[in-house]
Amino acid sequence: MHKAFSYRLRPTIEIDGNKIKLPKLGWVKFVPSRAISGRILSATIL
Repeated sequence: MHKAFSYRLRPTIEIDGNKIKLPKLGWVKFVPSRAISGRILSATIL
C-alpha cells in the first residue's frame, strides 16, 4: 500500500512533457492522462 500526501501549490509550477516541477519536491514524472488547462491548486503524491 502506498502512502500518499497532498499539499497546496503556489503558482510557481513548470510542466515539461511528462515532468512537473513541484515547489517542495523538484522535478517529478507524471502521466498526463488529460491536457492540463487552467491553474493547478493542489497535488496528491503517491
